[in-house]
Amino acid sequence: MIDTILEPHGEVDPEEIQENIRQCICLELLVAFLEKDKPLTKPMHTGWIFAQFMDAVIQMIRDDLTAMREDLQANGAEILSVTQDTLGRSVKFVVGGQVYEQRYLNESIRVECDELLRMILGLK
Repeated sequence: MIDTILEPHGEVDPEEIQENIRQCICLELLVAFLEKDKPLTKPMHTGWIFAQFMDAVIQMIRDDLTAMREDLQANGAEILSVTQDTLGRSVKFVVGGQVYEQRYLNESIRVECDELLRMILGLK
């Protein structure tokens, strides 16, 4: 489980909210990457085991993502939209009624996804 739970209804730290939103974006992408890679395990002799393992990891990430979104909502924050272009993603989110936009470069998102997967698998 990702350790980024916010304290609900307390003093809202905009930097902490922004960090959790960035992690939500990365976790969503990580799920998409793993889903895309999962069929590559089929030709392997033990592919069915790797596919089950990937399903378990994907579900763990989805559970973390659900908990993170619930924590964001409890603190008055919500992701409104995510737009992808050739260089990165623009994320619009609301915190306490105020709308913000943040841009994340593809390369930094990729690195973050790699680090999150290593952490989830206990490889770091």
